Amino acid sequence: MDLPNRNKSKNLVTAMPPHPHRLRPHPLPCLKRLKPRLTALRIALTTRQKVLDQRGLGLVARQERMEGMDERVREVQRAVGYREEALGRCEEAVGQHEVAIWWREKGGGEREAIEQREREVREREEKFAELEIAIDERGRALDQRGSELEERSKCIEELEEEMESRSAQLGSLNASTSAVGSNSWPITLLRSVVFHVLGDKTSSFLSFSSPPSNPSSSSNPNFSFFLRPTTTPFKPPLKKDSDLLYLSTSGRGSYLLLMGIGVC
Repeated sequence: MDLPNRNKSKNLVTAMPPHPHRLRPHPLPCLKRLKPRLTALRIALTTRQKVLDQRGLGLVARQERMEGMDERVREVQRAVGYREEALGRCEEAVGQHEVAIWWREKGGGEREAIEQREREVREREEKFAELEIAIDERGRALDQRGSELEERSKCIEELEEEMESRSAQLGSLNASTSAVGSNSWPITLLRSVVFHVLGDKTSSFLSFSSPPSNPSSSSNPNFSFFLRPTTTPFKPPLKKDSDLLYLSTSGRGSYLLLMGIGVC
């Protein structure tokens, strides 16, 4: 009977653990045997709690260290980023410097090309100036030639007017002398005098042809040239005897005419 009661008391003790802060008196004598064990357990729990507390403190410190390390890592990353940005800026500056050097070298080549083109342009301008001077001189020469041609045309017009007036005078003279006739006695007397003075030379002047087309021979409109024909002579109607006498005697016919009139 004692054994079941003893086991029952053990079950009660194990079923109701003592409060850590309140120690109740052990009514049963078996609890005295468990006291050292409970004390050891209490000490173990206390030490374990201390260890856990220390471990928690260690974890907190570790967390703080990790946070500090994270902050330091961020700082390092920021520093690295700053360095990378600085390196990027340096690379950009170097690239800009290289571009500036390239443009400077290219500008040097372009400057030489521009100077060459400027020299060519100056040479062309000098040539154009020389051509303009030559054109101006030629224009002045052409103007002078034009003025000379105008003067010559005026002279030609004056000569034509003079020729027309002289032809009109000769026409009136022919009309006046045609009324006298070629068989009148003064003309017969003049013919005898001319034949007596000149002999048979007058026969060569009685045959004539049309005036030549040479402009040098027709420069004087006052005279008509008579030539001996080489072929069958063409005999146009004879002019006045006074004209033939004047032409055959080279101007002495007027003197002979006066002599004939005086004789008559």
